[in-house]
Amino acid sequence: MMIVQRTAYGVQRLLLVAALLPIGGFAQLQLLQVNGTTETPVGASYDAAGSASPGDTLDIRFRIKNLGAASTSVQTIAVSGTGFKLSSSPLLPYTLATQAEVDFHVAFSPTGSGSFSATIALNTIVVTTIRATALPGSLLSFNGTTEMPVGATYDAGSVAPGDTLDMRFRIKNMGVGPTTVQTITLSSGTGFQLQQPLLPYILAPQAEVEFYVFFSPPGSGPFSATLAVNTIGVTKISATGAAPVALLSFGMAQLTTGSTADLGQIEIGTSVTKTFTLTNSNSAPVSIGSIAVTGVAFQGPIGIATPLQLAAGASAGFQVTFAPQLSGQARGTLTVDQRTFNLTGLGLVPPLPKGTIVVSRRRYPSRWRLHRRWREPARWRCNSSPRPACPMTPRFSSFRGRSIRRRLRSRLGIRTRNSLVNRISRSRLEPRLEASFSP
Repeated sequence: MMIVQRTAYGVQRLLLVAALLPIGGFAQLQLLQVNGTTETPVGASYDAAGSASPGDTLDIRFRIKNLGAASTSVQTIAVSGTGFKLSSSPLLPYTLATQAEVDFHVAFSPTGSGSFSATIALNTIVVTTIRATALPGSLLSFNGTTEMPVGATYDAGSVAPGDTLDMRFRIKNMGVGPTTVQTITLSSGTGFQLQQPLLPYILAPQAEVEFYVFFSPPGSGPFSATLAVNTIGVTKISATGAAPVALLSFGMAQLTTGSTADLGQIEIGTSVTKTFTLTNSNSAPVSIGSIAVTGVAFQGPIGIATPLQLAAGASAGFQVTFAPQLSGQARGTLTVDQRTFNLTGLGLVPPLPKGTIVVSRRRYPSRWRLHRRWREPARWRCNSSPRPACPMTPRFSSFRGRSIRRRLRSRLGIRTRNSLVNRISRSRLEPRLEASFSP
């Protein structure tokens, strides 16, 4: 069973108005809720911040403090309500000297989803009512590698107008039996958008389901929204719209923070240059402090200097060069002030070189000389007999009235994947003729 401490993960407590215990002669006693080193006075009711799910236990720490000038005694502490129990208390009766204090703990272990409540009584007198909610599962935030429990509030951070902030959440069934997620809602939140799974969704024990919340601020300033699961308010999401920034576009597409610009695929040893554009769509000038490019295969920015100020409606372009030296996928980043964009490209291995056959009669008028020219050495397969003295420059008698193509193949026994591309004229030979083939 998972124990969820109320002091963990930055869970905040609901602040309530201070009140003395209405216990007649024990009016000098004060009930406090303790969160680490912070004491919060508890009134006639107390809403346990956050929520628990079946199989979880929510631990709530309380403190009784004697504010009077004389000592007093705590005879009994009682908790009454489904899902609640007194998990830890001092040895009673307990005598409190003036300004002394004593702690006790209340555990909330819901038997199902919904709302629950219980009363706390000191010396048989009810002093407060505890209220708590139970979800069909635990609410967790997930960043791709780590799950973190979500409390009464969740700070999503800040993002500039025009960009989008992604929030990834999970609901996990920590109980021993199946449970159902009926609804997931997001209310009272300008700039927030919910992407949810197909509901209702049945969760087996230890199973989980994911959903996303996106925040695109319409302007600068604070924004918030309430997230509810099965109509139970679970957490309040807070986010901030940062100061206006220039929008970045690549080609015809506008890039948001974290998105990727693909610079294409080229052969290694070559390069290609692509243009990016910064546009100020705001009604006031914006400043750009820095632009940086990282990645072995990427260079830039080219054609722009920072710091730069863009007037309202103005734009400025710059270039990034992709020059791969190794084959395969290349990755880099483009950073504009505090915003980071991904760069990618593919380096290709160049194709094999083509061979060339050259027929020349410059030095031997009555004989023909055949040359096979390569960028790299290659073997020359000849099946004729006798074989030429040198396979790279074989000699043979001139051709009279017959196809050079047929004579070349029959005399030298050239074996190639494709035969000579061009058929040389029977009636006339040029002083120099080239034909390419693939070995």
